[in-house]
Amino acid sequence: MQFYMRMWDKSIASRGTNEIASCLLKLINMDITNKKNLIIWSDNCAAQNKSRVMALMFLFLVVIGLFGDIKQRFILSGHSFLQCDSDFALIEKRKKVAKAFIPSDQLKIVQDSKIVKPFQTVPMLESDVADQLIFIKNLNISKACCIQYDVSKASSVSVKQSYDNEAADTIKMLKKENNKHERCAVSVISS
Repeated sequence: MQFYMRMWDKSIASRGTNEIASCLLKLINMDITNKKNLIIWSDNCAAQNKSRVMALMFLFLVVIGLFGDIKQRFILSGHSFLQCDSDFALIEKRKKVAKAFIPSDQLKIVQDSKIVKPFQTVPMLESDVADQLIFIKNLNISKACCIQYDVSKASSVSVKQSYDNEAADTIKMLKKENNKHERCAVSVISS
């Protein structure tokens, strides 16, 4: 398994949901997988992972047929450890013994922080980051533990608030206009 680190400095972009969505889109565009079902584990950061932008981006990827099913799962409160947390710890450890004077030095520090199967660092350019991918009002997903994007329900998402077998709530994401789905996400996400 290859680990990728998309990196940019503050002169390129901030660290919000548009930047994270842009990173994921660039990674998906690298054709790293030919799978039709995707499971993404995320922490509960509302500003980056649990947002309208991410929800609509995943829905867009299902609508265009890139994936048949996407599940974005969120770790439970109090169990906030993902594999990437130990990766970030390796990077922090390396930063204590290496100095970065220019942004490209940071790339080298990340690459050198893992000896076996080093991280593949990919710099993000300003043109890679969308200013505003999407915005939809009144979509409350802050308490979700699982969001499912399914090609058979292209205009909505299924949201669960627990991991038990309870039925998921269905949330409409795309407006219907003359019996066709308005695909505003297509023109907004594509660059």
